[in-house]
Amino acid sequence: MSEKSIGELTNGKAQMKDMARVQFREQEIKTKRLVLLAELERDYIQQREVLKDMFVVSIRSWCKALLEQQSIGEKGKIGYLTYAMLRTDLMEGRARYLAEATDEKWFMDNTVHRSYYDATWAFAHLDGWVAEMKTQIHSYGGQITSMDVEQELLREAEYVHSYVVALIRYAMPYAAQSQEFMLLDKEEVFEVRVGEYLDMSEVVYKMDRRPQENKQVKAWLNERKDTAYGYGVYSHLDLADEVYEGMDFRYSRFEESNLERSRWTKSLLVGVRFEHCHLTEASFAYSCIHGTSFKGCDLRQATFEGVQRMRGQADPQLWEMPGFEEVDFSQANLSHAQFSQSYLRGANYSGAILTGANFSLANVEQADFRGADLSDTDFTGALMNGAMIDEQDADKWSESERKMLQIFPARQEV
Repeated sequence: MSEKSIGELTNGKAQMKDMARVQFREQEIKTKRLVLLAELERDYIQQREVLKDMFVVSIRSWCKALLEQQSIGEKGKIGYLTYAMLRTDLMEGRARYLAEATDEKWFMDNTVHRSYYDATWAFAHLDGWVAEMKTQIHSYGGQITSMDVEQELLREAEYVHSYVVALIRYAMPYAAQSQEFMLLDKEEVFEVRVGEYLDMSEVVYKMDRRPQENKQVKAWLNERKDTAYGYGVYSHLDLADEVYEGMDFRYSRFEESNLERSRWTKSLLVGVRFEHCHLTEASFAYSCIHGTSFKGCDLRQATFEGVQRMRGQADPQLWEMPGFEEVDFSQANLSHAQFSQSYLRGANYSGAILTGANFSLANVEQADFRGADLSDTDFTGALMNGAMIDEQDADKWSESERKMLQIFPARQEV
């Protein structure tokens, strides 16, 4: 056989294998992925609080070990706590993350302190996936092998990894309140990051104790640079009357700042935490506030008209990432706030002051209004299927409307 014929035969076999791989991914892997993610999403939502508590226990233990190292001079200030998925471990059946504590030099730190985080709760969902995929390869005429399935496992692991990122992001504000964490000697800028070993990672928690000059921060924000303001920490600032329309502040934290009459219209505020902020008459109209926390904030006469937020998955048939966390308005003062035509399904309003607030034509299905002050609150035309209310507020709705609500017999502490 000529070299040309051998080359054509080799190329033909390669093309057949490539075509089989594409078909395998579309017909087998993608279909099973949707099932896997639906199961993982369900389990994550149901077990999130337990998983959060388990993570807090693990990081407290690690911080205790770090404190001992710092006390004897073996470890200096901590600049980064990094959790890295180990693909080699996954191939060997271990679902653990390498946890590394480093100084401000990060990868260049010569005194790295290491630990591990067990993420079996997430990656156990892949065990059945591997077994099922290996039963399907016989339909592909030898073009797909067990080794191919193992390689695809590493690709699918990225979807599961996103749930570990989501959990650690959710758990860190709780972990940061532990004594062991607070006692750690940290750099002025401190980050917790989650990613892959010696590869990309993302910030899930950040502290920035550098002095923030109000004038300089305002000038920098007014430059309106793309992607520059997400994952930031903005503390003790006076940003009253400022306009941040259409800007991206994803996963940032605003602490004890004056944001009265500020404008955030059509902004991306996914995962933003407003902590002890004054937001009276602020406008968030038509912004994206998935997973945003306004807990305990002063939001009197604030505007949330047309905002978009939800809890969970938008479309399970297209989903490739964790569902959204609920937006948190608990304990906030929302007197005379405007929520008309907003999409706030599953939002948490427990213990909030909602006197005179307007929810006309809003979607607040499955929202939690337990313990909230609903005096003169307007729900005209609102979608409220599954919303949670206290028994003493039930007379605000007709008998037929009450059948759609979850009514609790006594005001509960939330």
